[in-house]
Amino acid sequence: LCHDWEAAAELPADSKCRRVTIRSGVVLGRTGGMIKQTFLPFFMGLGGPMGNGSQPLPWIHIADLVNMFKFSLNEEKVKGILNGVAPE
Repeated sequence: LCHDWEAAAELPADSKCRRVTIRSGVVLGRTGGMIKQTFLPFFMGLGGPMGNGSQPLPWIHIADLVNMFKFSLNEEKVKGILNGVAPE
């Protein structure tokens, strides 16, 4: 699905527009994102283990993602694919 979305956003080879693709991880923040959606079931005691603890969960904080969008809009030199995830 992601491959199809990125292919649909391709620009012609002679285009003068720059293309920036931000591939973000799960978005986390106090007031939204994954934590907001999963907090209530876990708070009510309905949440269970989410794996054995060794599985990866690529994530990014909402403030970092917003800054990434701002940076890519304001800096003309930015183009191509940006991976929006925390380092660990």
